[in-house]
Amino acid sequence: MNKFLYIASAGSGKTWGICQHSLSNLGSKYSLLLSYTNQGKLALEEEIKKQNSGILHSNIRVMTWYSFLLQECIKPYQSYITSINSIKSISFENGNSINYFNSTDKKRYIDTDDNVKSNYVSELLMYINRLSNGKLIKRLEEVYCWIYIDEVQDLAGWDLTFIEALIKSNIGIYLV
Repeated sequence: MNKFLYIASAGSGKTWGICQHSLSNLGSKYSLLLSYTNQGKLALEEEIKKQNSGILHSNIRVMTWYSFLLQECIKPYQSYITSINSIKSISFENGNSINYFNSTDKKRYIDTDDNVKSNYVSELLMYINRLSNGKLIKRLEEVYCWIYIDEVQDLAGWDLTFIEALIKSNIGIYLV
């Protein structure tokens, strides 16, 4: 089983380890390196370049957590909850406002400007995965051999439910 969790302090080489493992375990599918922040994404890209003769490997993708959730999970299956190509982005406004909409109502997840509400991104993708009979996770299995998640301590709630679904999948998972 290719599931790893690394707990280590700052400066202990976690970024180096993620990049080294990803370069050592390349396959016919992509490896995906995720970080919660833009700064973390840049650090992963720079470390991959250091370890790979100054270039990003063509089978390695590096994204932020929210970019991944939007581009790779929600947008390909948005037609299960809204019309095709209607979702624009993620809205980080009114993140703490009370949401009275039912979990089956798209207004719970998507604001009037067609942006996904930031506090409901992972809940929405799990709802879409359920509506699609698991197609979202199956697609990720077809595209990625490994998913590396840096700064996993910054995730909570439905993010963790999604990570649980990834752990149950056929994708190699490396959490730091």
